[in-house]
Amino acid sequence: MLDISERQQSVEKQLERASHLTEQLKTTLEEFSLKKGEIEEDVQEFLDWVTQTKEFLKQTDDTSGTDEDLLRRLESAQVIHHTYMFYIY
Repeated sequence: MLDISERQQSVEKQLERASHLTEQLKTTLEEFSLKKGEIEEDVQEFLDWVTQTKEFLKQTDDTSGTDEDLLRRLESAQVIHHTYMFYIY
């Protein structure tokens, strides 16, 4: 049977371990919070790009004009497509 001193030592060891685990959890949560912020910034940047691209593509939807106008719009749409593929992959 454990005496009071042994029980106290056991409790102190458990408290030390709990304190250590608490510090690890705190560090992990701080890292998670930083990553979350980075991801939110990346998502916002992508959404801004998508919005700008959508507005630009509305302009390329116009099928009126000369062959040169249509070709310029097609080339612009192709550039956007390649940029989009870059974001995706």
